[in-house]
Amino acid sequence: MNRIILICVLCISFFRMHASERSAYENPTGDEFPIIGHHAFFEKMNTLENYIVLKQCGFNIANCWNSDTTYISKILTLAEKAGIKAWVNCPEIKNETNIPLFAQRYNGYPANVGYLLWDEPNANIFNKMKALIEAVKIYAPGKLGYVNLYPNYASPNQLKADTYNDYVELFVKTANPQFLSFDNYCIYREDGQLTLRPGYFENLEIVRRICNNHGIPFWTYVLSTAHFDYPIPTEGQLLFEAFTSLAYGSKAIQYFGYATDNIDGKKVYTAPVDQEGRRRKVWYTIRNVNAQIQRVGQLLLPCKSIGVWHTGAEIPKGTQSLKASDLPGPFRRIVSGADGVVISHLASGDINYLLIVNKDFSRSQKVSVEIDSPVTRITQSGRDIITKNSKITLKAGGWALFSF
Repeated sequence: MNRIILICVLCISFFRMHASERSAYENPTGDEFPIIGHHAFFEKMNTLENYIVLKQCGFNIANCWNSDTTYISKILTLAEKAGIKAWVNCPEIKNETNIPLFAQRYNGYPANVGYLLWDEPNANIFNKMKALIEAVKIYAPGKLGYVNLYPNYASPNQLKADTYNDYVELFVKTANPQFLSFDNYCIYREDGQLTLRPGYFENLEIVRRICNNHGIPFWTYVLSTAHFDYPIPTEGQLLFEAFTSLAYGSKAIQYFGYATDNIDGKKVYTAPVDQEGRRRKVWYTIRNVNAQIQRVGQLLLPCKSIGVWHTGAEIPKGTQSLKASDLPGPFRRIVSGADGVVISHLASGDINYLLIVNKDFSRSQKVSVEIDSPVTRITQSGRDIITKNSKITLKAGGWALFSF
């Protein structure tokens, strides 16, 4: 009996020691860029037709809310039939002792991308997050353990940390996550005017730096359902949120939300689809934006973020102003209007990309690009060889991608 107990203890220790190796981050959607629809779907909306419409909109991962485990098998089956992935998500998953049973039940479903563990934990429960994530690594190798963090406009009392940098750094060091996710809903109405949260780019800077230092990817959000002071998003707003995230190196774009009719106890009627699964106008806008995200995101998936810079009359707090000496390869000068652009250098091996994003989500902007040798401009429809200096017009929130 003692020998059996010793063997069991050694086996458990072995699995714990190698959990991180067996559960290192791998892109959950293969060669596709992950695009996640949250609040897709609530229980009564779990039909194959709804999942097919979700995929037609450009999503490849669904996050469905469940009050218990009743519909989880059905969700995973329908998602697979529609050609997408889905999270395992219900209240019981918040208890790490339940994860072995969940893993036994659901690991075998090809559509299972992982386990949605917690939304916006404070620093006081990061040890709890560690236990949950470790349980997924041990009992569900190859699956992801999802925890989503607060944005930097959360209060110190919400964070239970002195600074946002401390909050994110402590989470990564304590919980040892496979990846980091955070939400920052940055475009809202203030005194009747659309405005950008002052700390939006600083939030991206902090997360990018910490994740690069620890060698893990991060995921970001865009807002697709109007509520409170948040507007029904335009194409320019969605492009701005998604492509500034891509410029900083985000490895997935998440939408909040897709089919919700209730946020914080209040009814909303602005989600991309209604409770009958019927498409609203914003659904078509999102489909167009998702096609652009997928086009660029696939290329940038294997890339590391090398540098991110800003132009314009006002440089956001915590960011770097572009200097000519910062520009890589054949690029010699990039000049924008007063609203400014984000310029990002990303690379994988010998393949380099320069992504330029319009920081104005309401108006187009002209940008001059000066080069001293040919580069390739990648568009939604193909590739063009650029051999001389050029002036380009970026639509609201729009982008230009070059390879060299």
